[in-house]
Amino acid sequence: MPDAFTRTIPIWCAVINRTLFADVEDASTLHLMPTLTSDSERVQVEAIMGDLVDSFKKLGLDLDLLRGRMKRPVYPCWRSPALGQTSPKGLDESTRNKFSCLWLLMPSKYQTAATPESYDGYIQGAGDDSESWAHGLTPSLYWAHREVLLVTSEEQLPDLVLSLRAEEVSMEAAWTMKLAPFPQIRLGVLPASSELTGSGLTIICAPPSTSMPKTDGNRPLLHLKCREGKLGSRDLRAELPKVSTFVEVAKKRDSYDVCILCASGKDLSVGVALAIICVYGSEQGKSCKTSFRPAL
Repeated sequence: MPDAFTRTIPIWCAVINRTLFADVEDASTLHLMPTLTSDSERVQVEAIMGDLVDSFKKLGLDLDLLRGRMKRPVYPCWRSPALGQTSPKGLDESTRNKFSCLWLLMPSKYQTAATPESYDGYIQGAGDDSESWAHGLTPSLYWAHREVLLVTSEEQLPDLVLSLRAEEVSMEAAWTMKLAPFPQIRLGVLPASSELTGSGLTIICAPPSTSMPKTDGNRPLLHLKCREGKLGSRDLRAELPKVSTFVEVAKKRDSYDVCILCASGKDLSVGVALAIICVYGSEQGKSCKTSFRPAL
């Protein structure tokens, strides 16, 4: 069971409950995975819960709005092939009716064998790393085409997913989303073949072998060499220092915008955008152009 399921998500459920639903009985209880966390660990987590709640409040979020949208506190429940269904301790039926359940599902089996040969080809954790087996299937793609996916044979699924993904990518515009209150920062999907024009800056997160789109002389391009999936996140940490020097070019330009592209427009490009906003943006959400800070 991943640490995110046994500890991280349950801890933040408790933080959110204590912040938004302090008046609800039992809402402040910390619910960790009963069989995989010790009493000692629970005590250690409880010791820092106050600091986590304070940090959450300092984010400046509209807590009344969040409470209105959530409506009820949330508690985690777990399900996996080896452990079956597991609920937090101390929750009876009357208590459950006051909460919303957040299901944490893990398809991987739990193996205790000592030698690789006894795993029979099974790789621990592979069921949780969707990039290893999903062929590009995303939650949004699944829900949009779930009827046809559920009736397709297992042998035909990979080709179907690839075709659906290709259709989805072909319909996505190169420029997909502006980030309010920073309209000069845009996130987009990396086009297979395109020419980028106009003034501004382009940052592309893609594997080293990726062919870069053509650009005219008015649009400098920075290629951050990042692999796809989790490995790309690690690569991005080493590549981020290049962004600061590149973005400084914007101070010399009359028309300033930064377009950040990656394979999905929702992964590595978001990380780069957040880095730029954290370093150059003000707490009031002012334009990055007038809010430059020291380099990354």
